[in-house]
Amino acid sequence: MRRTTTMAGLVAVPLLATAPLLAVSTSASAQTVVDATTSDSTVTSTLRLAGSNGFVAVGSVDGVEQAHTNAATADAVLHPEPGASGPLIIGDRCFSPLNGPGLPYALVIDATDPSRCLTMRTVASADGSLRFVADDALSPGNGLTLEQTPGSSALRLGDAGSDFDVVTRGEFTAPELTETTITVGSDLAGTAQPGAHVVVVRGTDVLCEADAAGEDASQPGAWSCAADLQVGEHDLELYGVSAANQPAGPRAVHVVVADASTDPGTDPGTDPGTDPGTDPSPEPGPDPDPGTDPDPAPGVDPAPGAGSLPGTPSATTAPTPTSSPTATAALPDRLAYTGAEVGTATAAAGVFLGLGGLLTVLRRRLRRS
Repeated sequence: MRRTTTMAGLVAVPLLATAPLLAVSTSASAQTVVDATTSDSTVTSTLRLAGSNGFVAVGSVDGVEQAHTNAATADAVLHPEPGASGPLIIGDRCFSPLNGPGLPYALVIDATDPSRCLTMRTVASADGSLRFVADDALSPGNGLTLEQTPGSSALRLGDAGSDFDVVTRGEFTAPELTETTITVGSDLAGTAQPGAHVVVVRGTDVLCEADAAGEDASQPGAWSCAADLQVGEHDLELYGVSAANQPAGPRAVHVVVADASTDPGTDPGTDPGTDPGTDPSPEPGPDPDPGTDPDPAPGVDPAPGAGSLPGTPSATTAPTPTSSPTATAALPDRLAYTGAEVGTATAAAGVFLGLGGLLTVLRRRLRRS
C-alpha cells in the first residue's frame, strides 16, 4: 500500500508542476484563434489628439523614444477597424505588452514582428473620433485606454482615456492626373487624397498649385490648376502634401497639349457638328462636284500641329509609386509568446518540482528510520 501511495505521489507531482504551463499554452492557442479572425481588419490613418494641434507620432522626447502628440508631421498609424482587435502600429513602432498602470509614458517596441505587440481594440464614438483599449489578457495593461499623460504630450495607458480624431484615411500617395492630352488654355486636373495640397513641377519650375477638395465635397480629392502649357509635349512631376503634412511624390506624367482649334478627341479631317457628306460653307471658287468627297485633298493639314496628335492620351503613363510594405501587408496577430509571458508559470512549475523532490527525500528517510 505504501509503495502504491509513493508511486501515485511521484506521478502527481510532475502533473501539478506542469499544470500552469498547460494553462498558458491553452490560453495562447485560444488567443491566436481569436486574433486570426481580425487580422484583415487593419486600416491606415493619421491621427490627432482631439482638441490638439499636434499629430500622433513616435519620436525621442528627452532622449527617450515614446509616442506623443507634439509632432508637426503625423506618422501613418495602422490600427484595427472599430470593433476589431489587433496591433496598433505608429510608423514602425507598436506598444509593448509590458505596459501597465502608473507609467509616465507608454513603452514602444519595434513592430517588425507584430505578434510581439500589445493587442488593442478600437472603439468609435458617435462624432467619429476613436479610442484604443488594451485587449490583451497577458498584459498588465489589459483594459486600460490610450490617453495623453496629464501635463505632458506623451501617450500612456490609463483609466481616463483620450479621443483621437482621424485626419486622413488610407495610405498617402502622390496626386494623379486625370487627362494627359489637353488643349491650350485648359487646366490640369486630377485626384488626390482629400484635403491634400498639390504641386505641379516641370524641371525646377513650379507651374501651379492647388488644394484637393475635402471629404465633405461633392467630388472628394478633386483638384485642378492652370499650368499655362504651350502646344507640344511636356514631362511634369506631381507632388503632394497631406492634411497631416506628409509629403508624397514625385509622380511623373507626360502631357500632350494640342492647339485650341483642334479637338484632340476627334478626327481633324471632319467637322464633328455637321453631316460628313455635305459641305455647309463652301470656299469661294468653283462649286465642287456633288459626287466628290468633301474631305480635304491629300497632303493638306487642316489645322497646325494636328497631324502629330493621336487623339488619345500619350502612351507614356505615370509610374505608380511603390506602396509601403508595412502599410499594405496584412498584419499577423499573436502567433507566439515570449519567455516573459510564461515566466510566472515556469517559476510556479519549478516550485512544485522542488517541493516534490523534497517530499520524496523526506519519505525515504522516514522509511529508513
